[in-house]
Amino acid sequence: VRFFFDWFPLIALVTIYENLREYTGIIRTDSIDAALYKLDLMIFGVEPTVWIQKFAHPLLTEYFAFTYTLYLILPLSLGWLLYVCGRRKEFQNLVTAVIICLCTGFLLYLLFPAGPPRFFIADIYAPPTLQGAFGYYNAMQARFDAVNPMTYKASFPSLHVALSSLALIYIMKFKTSVPFGKLIQFIYTILVVSLWTATVYLRHHWTVDIFAGWALAVFSVIISSWVQKRFAMVTKL
Repeated sequence: VRFFFDWFPLIALVTIYENLREYTGIIRTDSIDAALYKLDLMIFGVEPTVWIQKFAHPLLTEYFAFTYTLYLILPLSLGWLLYVCGRRKEFQNLVTAVIICLCTGFLLYLLFPAGPPRFFIADIYAPPTLQGAFGYYNAMQARFDAVNPMTYKASFPSLHVALSSLALIYIMKFKTSVPFGKLIQFIYTILVVSLWTATVYLRHHWTVDIFAGWALAVFSVIISSWVQKRFAMVTKL
């Protein structure tokens, strides 16, 4: 029973999010893609998703496609590790942050709809499309592009960045609570930074989306800590 109540809210919310984010462009039908594009140019002087294509290689494409898919696996696997190690308080802290992150992120998708750069500036990429070495990227990209680009407005902020950042923050906080914590932190750091790079390399996110994802992760950690303290105070009353 405890296991069910510990895990059900998170699994249910992740399932709901994965099935609803394709409809983020329905409530507000316009988008802020043009503004995000201008911000990228203003900050960097060049669009980063275009600039990084000079380093495109089929092997890199496959690697980044792999790391890009880890955005939910990283926090969930850390949560499972904390759980089986009996660190229920730390587990609850992480899960609360993930739930706050997902809910806040989806709300921001509704208020500030934005699509991937690969849809908005498709005509200026060289090469026009990326190619993987083994077929993994192509299979994943076909899944990403199966949704309607007119309604798929789930890019700002990047929840791939936000959720992976949460995983990195919490493994840094709790590395002494799990076996081989320092090694896991090292592995997570490599994978998370690669995931951040993948969002730009694979043309899935504007760089501004990444900044917003980092801010959302920090916000979620702060609110999670506040919620945990408030809950602890209530249970003592």
